[in-house]
Amino acid sequence: MKYNNVYLADKNSIRREVMEFLIIGSKYGKIFNLIGILFIISSFIYMNNNSNYSIFFFVALLLLVINIVRIYKKAVYFSKKLEDKTLKRVITIDDFAISEKVYDGEKIIKDVSFQINEVDYVGNGIKNIFIVLSGDLLVIRKDNFIEGDAVSLYKELISKKKTDISSKENFSKFHFQKIYIIVGAIFSTILSLIFIKRIELDEPAISIFLKMLLSGMLFSIWISFAITFYVKWYVKQNKMIKILSIVVFPISFFVFMCIGLIKAVPYIVASSIFDKTCDNE
Repeated sequence: MKYNNVYLADKNSIRREVMEFLIIGSKYGKIFNLIGILFIISSFIYMNNNSNYSIFFFVALLLLVINIVRIYKKAVYFSKKLEDKTLKRVITIDDFAISEKVYDGEKIIKDVSFQINEVDYVGNGIKNIFIVLSGDLLVIRKDNFIEGDAVSLYKELISKKKTDISSKENFSKFHFQKIYIIVGAIFSTILSLIFIKRIELDEPAISIFLKMLLSGMLFSIWISFAITFYVKWYVKQNKMIKILSIVVFPISFFVFMCIGLIKAVPYIVASSIFDKTCDNE
């Protein structure tokens, strides 16, 4: 299916687009902003019962304000580049490629095209769809389709992205590890709040929180590597070995926990070298 998206962009619209992307459209912006808001709310509720939570509330609030200022400054920075011009963007997407043409009046000032498999990330905002590829960001306005529609385009891009990922055995991007770090951070935060509320403290609450957060994230990284190596080993075995590894899973997983601890550093180094080699090619 073919999609055509045409719209006018000025300084104000660019500022809104950048802010929307950084808050809810970017890869991790939506997750971390949501975690921050939930953390502020929970620490505010607990603060009424335990004064130790007040430092968490004000630190989280300060970080949220800093993040909002950072996002606004970035949005203003990119919008200033446009000066007082109004540009016309024409984005065309088919089954194989994405192209963007930007017009300043009748003059074409940007003409780029990308293969569909070059898409790194697709973000779904409130008014826009964000496509990140090869260091570039394409903004698709949901209400400005001449051909196609926003829902179908988003589903199709996500489907193609999943197919592209599943067709490659690419552990060098550390997607699995990143997910586990996020889960570990959330779980450690919840545990630390419960622990601080119920236990009499011999040291500052912030110290206990930071220790539990760091230990939780490190343990999550360790487990993620153990699971990565276990899965890679498991899929290559015959049925008998697979069944045996499941029957003695506590033992087999303990072995891979040790392997994960030993091989994590050389694995990271080797994957980084592999990524650089691929980029150079």
